[in-house]
Amino acid sequence: MDLALDAIERAAADNVPGQLVLADAVYGRSAKFRDTVRLLGFDYPVGVDSTTMVVALGPGGRWNETPMTADELARKLGKKAFRRITWREGTGKKLASRFALRRARLANDD
Repeated sequence: MDLALDAIERAAADNVPGQLVLADAVYGRSAKFRDTVRLLGFDYPVGVDSTTMVVALGPGGRWNETPMTADELARKLGKKAFRRITWREGTGKKLASRFALRRARLANDD
């Protein structure tokens, strides 16, 4: 974790182009990681575990009041909200999965 944060801090100090940090659920569940990236001024889409409690951004840009698991949110979005993305060739096959984009915050992250 510290190695990743050091690299991100160096990139910010060196004015490396780009304002986005992508991370998997290991980093997504770390308040230290999210807080540091936020303080450095980066946007940071991160993965979360399916049981993570989230609050989704609703219509009109207001946060919904009712927390739900990330799994419940994904199911609520429906299949049409998901898009299949292939990101590279793996051993013998393409690496691909389905993704949906929805702005949310951790339910306990004020």
